[in-house]
Amino acid sequence: MVPMLLVIAGWVVFCLGVYLPDSTVVRVLSYIPIFTSTLMLARLALGMVAWWEIVVTAALMLGTIALGAWFAARLYRYSVPMHGQKPGLGQALRLVRTRP
Repeated sequence: MVPMLLVIAGWVVFCLGVYLPDSTVVRVLSYIPIFTSTLMLARLALGMVAWWEIVVTAALMLGTIALGAWFAARLYRYSVPMHGQKPGLGQALRLVRTRP
């Protein structure tokens, strides 16, 4: 539910980005990885993006993907022995912080 709400919020802000591509809110939100895919493309299509902004947002997206993959792999590694139990968010974070 939460990821879907973030995607929907991205599309709502995308509508704002099409009409006001140079507004401060749109410029700042286009650097946040969950909104980058919609807002930066809208700004790029309208010609409101410098070359370095594309590089920065691509680097932020790749870093976020790497961090998410690391988190998911670590969580999977330590939660497999807990077969049958359903950990909460607090326990999941503790599992990720566990050293091998």
